[in-house]
Amino acid sequence: MWHPVLLRVEGLLSLRGVNHEWGFTQSMGDSAQFFEAELANNRSHGAAGNFYWNANYLVDPTTYDVGPGTPLTEAAVVANAPG
Repeated sequence: MWHPVLLRVEGLLSLRGVNHEWGFTQSMGDSAQFFEAELANNRSHGAAGNFYWNANYLVDPTTYDVGPGTPLTEAAVVANAPG
């Protein structure tokens, strides 16, 4: 999860952090609850946003991809997208 100390330092520097390059392998199952927890943690610590780049159609236990093959996780990402 996003480290609150880093966000405090960014706040002292008048910066807002963006969490990027994180995810959960599909071997964990449809990881909507993990995404919800990560996104809520980032919001609660003042992160400016999340950069999630694994939008894809791959369905394999070793991938981090989110898409139609992982519908609950895809819905969690979309529900937490800005405006």
